[in-house]
Amino acid sequence: ADVLKGLNEAFPMEQNNGMFFTIWYGVFRKSSGELQYASAGHPPAVLLTGEDPEHAEVHRLGTGGLVIGGMPDIDYKSDVRRVGAFNTLFVYSDGAYEVTDKSTGAMWSMEKWIDMLAGYGRHAAPAGVDSLRRQVAAIQGRDQFDDDFSLLQVRL
Repeated sequence: ADVLKGLNEAFPMEQNNGMFFTIWYGVFRKSSGELQYASAGHPPAVLLTGEDPEHAEVHRLGTGGLVIGGMPDIDYKSDVRRVGAFNTLFVYSDGAYEVTDKSTGAMWSMEKWIDMLAGYGRHAAPAGVDSLRRQVAAIQGRDQFDDDFSLLQVRL
């Protein structure tokens, strides 16, 4: 929360051509197995964790803060989640799931995106996340995205 507050004070949008940014920030303490995190205008990270992939639970890690640079004197919140022996963390941009499903013509939902992440995180070999990008491209019926597609997978 202190890092986000400092960033917000350092980057006021009035001094940056009206620009702001979103962020998800986390610190993993290996000794305690705890992940402390905070967010500002960013989609929640998704953590799958448990004793093994079969028993892993899905957790949305977000604290709901205002975008960085949007308004001065904002206090941000942080939270902590204990991480189990099996874990995988996904941090992504909103362009990863805000796509139009070619089969229905409707905007795809974050719920479907999180279900896809959970399935991938439980069953995919750690070969990379490009297959997720290809799956979303297939859902929208084209390889180009209207917004950015950013996705990071981390095993803690």
